[in-house]
Amino acid sequence: MMPLGIARHAVVAAALAVAPAGAASAQAPAADPARAPVRIVRRVAAAPDGGALQPVVASGALAPPRAVDLRVDRVEIAIALDDRRPVVLAMLDGRGPFRLGIETGAAFVGLTRRTLDSLHATPVRHDLVGEVDSLQTLAMGGATLRGLAVRDAAPADPGIDGFIGLGAFEDLLLTIDYPARRLVLERAALPEPDGRTVFAVTRRGPFEALALDVAGHPTNAVIDTRASGAFGVTPEIGDSLRFAAPPVVIGQARGAAIPLTDVRLGRLAGDVRCGAIVFERPLVSVRPLPAGFPGAILGSEALAHFAFTLDQKHGRVRLVAPSPGPIPAPPPMTDLGLRLRPVPGGPPEVADVRAGTPADSLGIRPGDVVMGADDVDGAQLDPARWRALASTGKPVALALRRGGRPLVLSVRPAILVP
Repeated sequence: MMPLGIARHAVVAAALAVAPAGAASAQAPAADPARAPVRIVRRVAAAPDGGALQPVVASGALAPPRAVDLRVDRVEIAIALDDRRPVVLAMLDGRGPFRLGIETGAAFVGLTRRTLDSLHATPVRHDLVGEVDSLQTLAMGGATLRGLAVRDAAPADPGIDGFIGLGAFEDLLLTIDYPARRLVLERAALPEPDGRTVFAVTRRGPFEALALDVAGHPTNAVIDTRASGAFGVTPEIGDSLRFAAPPVVIGQARGAAIPLTDVRLGRLAGDVRCGAIVFERPLVSVRPLPAGFPGAILGSEALAHFAFTLDQKHGRVRLVAPSPGPIPAPPPMTDLGLRLRPVPGGPPEVADVRAGTPADSLGIRPGDVVMGADDVDGAQLDPARWRALASTGKPVALALRRGGRPLVLSVRPAILVP
């Protein structure tokens, strides 16, 4: 079994461990009746020697863009959903397009080393977290962000070239409409919380946390648009919850100040509530989070049911589903019985085989190289594709290599979490 979001978990934990950026003042011009581009200008301090303006850094967080241009007051941008996680096409300093994730679990814009090298980016400084580079523009649809500080980040998700974190949208109303597959940016404000669709959020470090009731246990959950799964809780909370069956290990994760640790998943014997919104008997993962972090994460599989709007300036979120009623319990999670270990520059290897599964009975062994699965090349077997193959419930043709000898086996998925 491929670790559920192992690469994603490592990136999330690192991102969530950073400290908040200092508050900065902003100037917003009056609305232009001619509907010229809306421009949000942010004051930043000039360098002591009178040189270029420098963004302020506080730990991993970076200053917001120096300016944001919107072609009209409300800009709509098409997005893709990779494993329910939003991705937008963007031009960076006039080059691209690049695939960037929309990331509410990070406080900054992060680009892969490969992307920075293709832009011939020159580091402007190094801080305690790492390298900081600068971009003149990030353009997506009718929105252009100007004067960005960006980090050399390493999201191991091979499908994206980087991510756009919360700081980029600090002065805008950000909507990710999952059912309509669109991103909306506008200068507006959400109405007062009503407990039905609009809710207050609290700032936890540089992130936004939403109050949840997890089967009678109140907690705060950081809203993380690139976290795999629907809900995640710490072991302390997980041990106090009642599950339909004991949670099972589905993979491993490593994060900032967190050693490699097991990730468990189980079906809650109860519901998760956010005001009037009810998630019936969801799947909940259990793993450590950084010290001082809220006890839970609200991830992509839960958010994917809604048009989700974040108003950072006023501390509010809105969740609007296409149809009324509770979110039904997800189907059982199926699994191919194998956990894969990525190999840089090549296809993955089998890390271990779950005892008692069809894969185990077929004699698949740790160390077997996975050259392909159905029509997917082994080198392209990221966690999302691996889960998609297992979720069909149909046998999967695995092409393996053992000691230079090819093997082709048909592996039937088994139910991992009922």
